[in-house]
Amino acid sequence: MAMQRVFHGRFTSLHWDVKSVEETKPNIVLFNYDFVGKLPNGQKVEASGLEYVVVCKGKIQHVEIRMD
Repeated sequence: MAMQRVFHGRFTSLHWDVKSVEETKPNIVLFNYDFVGKLPNGQKVEASGLEYVVVCKGKIQHVEIRMD
């Protein structure tokens, strides 16, 4: 959560376009996404990537992000 607060706090606006969601294995979900954010100085940041989310006993156990 702390990492998420730091990352999201860098931007004045954020937008994710989730292109697909797939359960690749039991309890592992893969998100394919495009991201656009704006920094306080007005600079636009764009990225695409894959985010793997591992769920254990109904809670997120691990998140791995692979950016293009």
